[in-house]
Order: sequence, then structure tokens, then C-alpha cells
Amino acid sequence: MKKIIFLTEAGKKKGFGHLGRCLPIYNAFKKILFETKIYVHSDVKKIQILNNKNYKIVSWQNSVHYISSAIQNADLVILDCLSISKKNYTFLLNNCKKILIIDDRDKQVYKNKEIIVDWSILSEKKISSANCTYIRGAKYAPLRECFKIKDNHKIRKKIIEVVITSGGSDQKNLVLPIANKLGQNYPKINFKVLIGPGFTALSKIKKLKKINNVQLIFSPSDKKIVSSIRSCDVAIASGGHSIYELARLGVPTIHFLVNKNQRVAEKWKETGFTYFVGWYDKKNFMQKISKALFKIQSIRKRKLMSKSGQNLIKANGADLIAAKLAKLI
Repeated sequence: MKKIIFLTEAGKKKGFGHLGRCLPIYNAFKKILFETKIYVHSDVKKIQILNNKNYKIVSWQNSVHYISSAIQNADLVILDCLSISKKNYTFLLNNCKKILIIDDRDKQVYKNKEIIVDWSILSEKKISSANCTYIRGAKYAPLRECFKIKDNHKIRKKIIEVVITSGGSDQKNLVLPIANKLGQNYPKINFKVLIGPGFTALSKIKKLKKINNVQLIFSPSDKKIVSSIRSCDVAIASGGHSIYELARLGVPTIHFLVNKNQRVAEKWKETGFTYFVGWYDKKNFMQKISKALFKIQSIRKRKLMSKSGQNLIKANGADLIAAKLAKLI
């Protein structure tokens, strides 16, 4: 049986995005009977989404030598993290039979016969290195099982409900000011705020309970996340992997950026699916979000946004990745 290991990260400081997008690929390999294991560098001791998975929380970013035996015995090592030291990366190159890098933001120039997976929007147009193998295109975006349905999202005449999400940890503590601003500016709209497991400013966020049209949903299950999104007319989201899931469901989205590694998400504005309001730390950011909600009130506008999103994202991205890789190892 072929062995595949994942090297990734998750926690309060780095969020849960990298681990979250590895899991559908992990599941896809399990379906075709590969032996899989995830090694997670983390600042937390327990991660709920890893229940029933073969995993180990280990500080591999401090030194990959901690798991050198697993690396050398694997048929494929899949790396997904914000950054890796030159020393650790060199060790991987010298000790892996094959290495795959999940890189949707062009972190570096590759020239060591790596396999590169990049499902970012319009990635097919990027220049490739002759020495590497590329798997590119939004059709490869891995989705959680609950998002694989193709939902004929109902576009209501008026915006009645809006979901607000800023990832699993809300690193810049934006949920509070966004919900507070919109809740007051749009008293006839109900706002659902998804509170992830890595949120740290909970005592402040709970103050939103005082606003009648703001509902807080704490540590929602995947099923609850999907039901919350499907019931809404618009989503407001940071530029992480959740945009692919929102596109799959066809929920018109207002999106913003919070980290440098999300720069590539700006290209979503070229697809017609999202209304892009810029970076969180720019002048008048809150006013821009409030105005954006007004600008997409037209049912015709939202129908076009919804259709654009669903045409871009397929249900079986992770399965397509696993099938391609199975032929390479």
C-alpha cells in the first residue's frame, strides 16, 4: 500500500485554513486505499476537525528531523504551510521520494522536480518551470464533503440574511466591528456570525448579543456552517479558502483581504462572483463593506454573481488531485 504523509499547520496564530484544505485531499486518498497520515505543527493540543483521522501534533517546523523516518518511508510528502526554513526544505528535497507543494500564492521559484498544486483563480495563466509538474486550475479546489452539493441557491428579491465569516481564528479581530457596523446600518437585515474554534476575543464578541439583528454561532459543525450559509442571501468573508466553498454554493460574496498570503484572492473580483472591498487596514474599510452591501442589493446583480461562482468551482477537486497523483507515484 502506497504511503502519503501531509506536513501542515493549524492553530490560533496561523489559523486552520491550511489544515482544512488538506483534509479533503486526505479523504480522497483514503478512498482509493492509500495509507495516509497528517503531521500538524500547532500551538493547540487538540483540534476537533482531526477527530477520526490518522494524525500527530508535532513541532515539525522546528526540525523535520523529528519525523525523518516517516518522510523517508513515504511515497509522497504533501507540504502545505505558510513558510518553511531553507534547512527543513533542503532536508525534504534530499529525503523525499516525491514531494508535492500546495502553493496558491507563488511563494518561491521551484526547480527541483517538485509537484506543484495551485487551484487559485486564473492560475492556469501562470508561467511554469520546465523542471516541475503542475496541477493548476480552480476545478482542483478541494472542498469539504458538505460543500460538494450543487445548490441552486435561491436568490430572494431582497437581502434578508447575511452570513459573516473571517476564518477559524479571525486573526485581525474583524468580526466584531463588521457585525457591529452592519447591524446598526441595516436594522432590517439579520446577520449570522460564524465564530471559529480559534477565536480569542470571545468576551468582546459576545457583546454583539445586544444587537437584536445579530446572531452568533459558536464553533459550528460543518453541517451547521452549510445550513447557515445556504439560508443567507449574501456572505461577507475574508479572502481564504472559504471563498471557494461559498462559490460552490452560489452565495454572492463581499470579500476582503487580511494577510499577504491572500493577495491572490484579489483575482476573484475578475470572475464576477465577488464584490472586492480591499484590505482590512485601509482607510474607510468598514464604510466600504457597508456600501458594498447596498451596491449588490439588485436581484439581477446577485443572480449573476451566484451563477459565476457555481460555474467556477467543481465538487470533486480533491478527487481530481488524488487521481492525478496516483499516476505519478
